[in-house]
Amino acid sequence: ASGGTDHGSASVMFAVGARIKGGLHGKYPSLVPADLKNGDPVFTTDFRRVYAGLLEDCLKAPGTQIIGKKFEPLHLT
Repeated sequence: ASGGTDHGSASVMFAVGARIKGGLHGKYPSLVPADLKNGDPVFTTDFRRVYAGLLEDCLKAPGTQIIGKKFEPLHLT
């Protein structure tokens, strides 16, 4: 129905590396029709939390300064 433009509405992210804790980080999105937004799953983890965690934990860089706003880091290490 969306012509294929909805692929990023609630997608997956993969982090790979020796320091990354394996497993699922976050919650699965609901596929219950009433929980969908315009027929698409709703994300459960803001991608900027992932970026903040990788910046701060792996690169020792200031996440807030780089992203431009404070996001609670998702600690993957």
